[in-house]
Amino acid sequence: MRLKKTVLEAEGVNLSFSGVKILHDIHFDLAEGEVHCLLGENGAGKSSFIKILGGIYHADSGKITIDNKEVMIRDVTDSKKLGISIIHQELCLADNLSVAQNVYLGREPVYSGIHIMNDEKMNRDTAELFKRLKIEHIKPQTLISELKTSSRQMVEIAKALSMEARIIIMDEPTSSLTDNEVENLFEFISELKGKGISIIYISHRLEEIFEIGDRVTVFRDGGYITTKDVKSTERDELITLMAGRPVSEFYKADKHNISKEVVLEVKGFSRKNAFQDISFQLHKGEILGLSGLVGAGRTELVRAIFGIDRISCGELFLYGKKTEIKNPSQAIAEGIALVPEDRKEQGLILINTVRFNMTLTILKQYIKRFKINKKVERQIINRLINDLAIKYSGEDTICVNMSGGNQQKVVLGKWLATNPRILILDEPTRGIDVATKAELYRMIQSLADEGIAILMISSELPEIVNLCTRVLVMYEGRITADIKEKEQINQINIMHYAVGGVK
Repeated sequence: MRLKKTVLEAEGVNLSFSGVKILHDIHFDLAEGEVHCLLGENGAGKSSFIKILGGIYHADSGKITIDNKEVMIRDVTDSKKLGISIIHQELCLADNLSVAQNVYLGREPVYSGIHIMNDEKMNRDTAELFKRLKIEHIKPQTLISELKTSSRQMVEIAKALSMEARIIIMDEPTSSLTDNEVENLFEFISELKGKGISIIYISHRLEEIFEIGDRVTVFRDGGYITTKDVKSTERDELITLMAGRPVSEFYKADKHNISKEVVLEVKGFSRKNAFQDISFQLHKGEILGLSGLVGAGRTELVRAIFGIDRISCGELFLYGKKTEIKNPSQAIAEGIALVPEDRKEQGLILINTVRFNMTLTILKQYIKRFKINKKVERQIINRLINDLAIKYSGEDTICVNMSGGNQQKVVLGKWLATNPRILILDEPTRGIDVATKAELYRMIQSLADEGIAILMISSELPEIVNLCTRVLVMYEGRITADIKEKEQINQINIMHYAVGGVK
């Protein structure tokens, strides 16, 4: 395929922090009306590269040209003036402002002749934009704090698209979206291509690359590896290029013995407008999958089990004894840990260090009468970092500067430090690369082998099918299936029950 004119090109781009090389000799080009996908493991340099294009980071050396003219991108304003808009992986929205105020933040429409914000026009323009994106259910006047994660993601996307940029960079834009929202986004991307708008698309979901991509470039360890036409490559080749080694088995689902001991039992759990009459058992050493579409009530259920939200009725039994979990502190004391779905909002204090975050749940283990036992603290941190293979420059590394995969490992480490008997994982691999996913899968299986009972929510059906020993499926707040036979745990069966199908 003969490409149109080149609108952006990066040559020999290098970046380092405190002497540590982040990017070295990066090459990348983008054609008019093209979707150029950017692939790589977490830590490969993808986000650092787009932050250079967005004016957030400054390259040490190299050249960036737009329309064959060399440019200097000194800050975010320069980037926007050059027609570049970025949808960042981590959502950057103001919870205390409305949807419309977030979409037009910093460029609010004003009444002619007077500098007073025109709320009516802002709401009207936002509603029109949402209509084009087929997300009219999100109202411009609604506060961001009242929206679910998937709706916030669509607002972030709409915000970038509202700037009418020539070059749009999408970093994991579908990580929190429903299937319908993904389909609508892809239709809109097709419209943008038809208008000559160019898109740099970053995703760890390889099926998306083959659905919307024209070309794909692979980064590894901060360096450029290759660029290929999407039509001339395949999934296994891309995984090998990203990992630097052949990937013959994505999942290694080793068999392990599941105890007959019931560690957790839920009877008749209900919460108004969230879930109704939920009952199930979780066994020692079991990996129990909790599947369903976005909005099925899965996250709400595990939050109630962990004591974050109160139930309206129902009973909970731990290790055979009826227990009432009133708050997360009590849940932790009972040996329950919850790795939440949103690591930025709920899992980490991003502006603080690895050491600070990983020991938040176990302060009592090394602090006695206002004295900190540094030796014990360091032993705990070193053990977890080694066990989880966390890549970092030191225990005082700020979490916001880490890759998504390593951030997720820190969250997991924080909860493993409590030595849980029951581990709840809510979307544990969201927004991380295939190699890090494989590491997490092995860790999950290893924890189950040690006798830890695992309740795992995942929207990625291959994870549920390949990792779980049993699967519960939820639809509109109710359990529609408890699939126990391994040969029955397949994507067709799960989707049948996830959309309300009956046996």
